[in-house]
Amino acid sequence: MTAVVKREPCPELPDLRLNDMPLNEKQKLENDLRLAARIQGARLNRLQACFEGWHSHHVYQPAGLVGGDYSDVFDVGDRLFFLVGDVSGKGFGACLMMSHLHATICALAHRGLALPEMIGAANTTFSRNFSPGQFATLIVGHAEPDGAVEFVSAGHLPFLHLCKAGTRSQGATAVPIGLFPDARFPSEHLKLDPGQSLLICTDGVTEARNPLDHEYGFDRLISVAERHYAARPPNLLEECLKDLRSFTGEEKYADDVTLLAIRRSPC
Repeated sequence: MTAVVKREPCPELPDLRLNDMPLNEKQKLENDLRLAARIQGARLNRLQACFEGWHSHHVYQPAGLVGGDYSDVFDVGDRLFFLVGDVSGKGFGACLMMSHLHATICALAHRGLALPEMIGAANTTFSRNFSPGQFATLIVGHAEPDGAVEFVSAGHLPFLHLCKAGTRSQGATAVPIGLFPDARFPSEHLKLDPGQSLLICTDGVTEARNPLDHEYGFDRLISVAERHYAARPPNLLEECLKDLRSFTGEEKYADDVTLLAIRRSPC
């Protein structure tokens, strides 16, 4: 049976004009935004995680005080779960959607659901709670101690499988979260040998622009990753960010920048 999701019309919001707000109300709003930024930063900037046979590292640089990217790595039993996502929009609204989706996926991961079922449930919940036109791209997967990886890529950028023989690109397996309440999310599998890595990013990396308005691009990221395919996750991401900064110069990032590297430990 196909689930039917009824969307109630959004209530009218008050007309918020910052210039008309009393000074104390502006200060309260600024304090709330700073608190949200601290909470988001503390959760997303844990940076490193080590699990049996795996080592990971991620970086998150929002374009503003808060953003709509998210990344996490956590263990459930002997599985290493990883996720990277990007919700539509920017700023505080995107931050709220990101927090909701992130919490939903983390909760579902601990219920022992199969990966396609887990993302399907997250999609239904997201569709029920947000308006049409709001969506998220994401990659969710889990890695086993023997190097086996299962993943779902819901409309997200390809991610990279780095190895000595070359870089393999893994594309999307399904549509973004939130577009269709009854969408299916098939998973795919791959295997990492000792010393091999996965590199995942959001489009804030590939779509970053330099002072000449040229785009950084996916091919340039692949080139950097291939030169440092054997590096430990912190060093790999450091090289990626160094190259990105050399390309953009003093230009402020127009979108959130998130990178996650996961490496199977060498024997």
